[in-house]
Amino acid sequence: MCSLLIDNAFSTSMMRKGVTFSRTTSRNDVVDCYRNLNRTDLFSIKQRKGEFKGLVTGYARAILIAEPSFHVGKSANARIKQTQSKEVHAYVRGSFFDAFTKELDTTTLNQPLLVSYNPYLCDSFFTLERDKFGKVIKESIAPIGNRSPYNYALIQGKDVHLFNSL
Repeated sequence: MCSLLIDNAFSTSMMRKGVTFSRTTSRNDVVDCYRNLNRTDLFSIKQRKGEFKGLVTGYARAILIAEPSFHVGKSANARIKQTQSKEVHAYVRGSFFDAFTKELDTTTLNQPLLVSYNPYLCDSFFTLERDKFGKVIKESIAPIGNRSPYNYALIQGKDVHLFNSL
């Protein structure tokens, strides 16, 4: 695999105002993960607790989360629909488990549930099916609650893959 973890943590170098600094995400940190609006091939990892609380501590093409839950800011959801703008307002929260430099093969997952989010299709995260071209089959959309009955979420590409065992 292409894990970013070294000794159960990974560090990301960032730059602000010409100064380079590093932030670390460790296994089991409680994080929020969401699509990066500037680099849509990446997902951002934001800390919920500790030294970097409220700050982005990493970026990855695929992120594995334990005990996932789904969150959507309702007022931001309505604003986005009205203005057709983009802003971070939906994320998967859970215990950080791993991050990867490229997408993983999902064909080996045991009975995964496919979940996605699109504010123009549904006000919350939803389960779905895709056709052979990768387009959402609108008749398959079903809202999912905040809590996931699954143990793990693999966040990558257009979707979140929920499953129970590694």
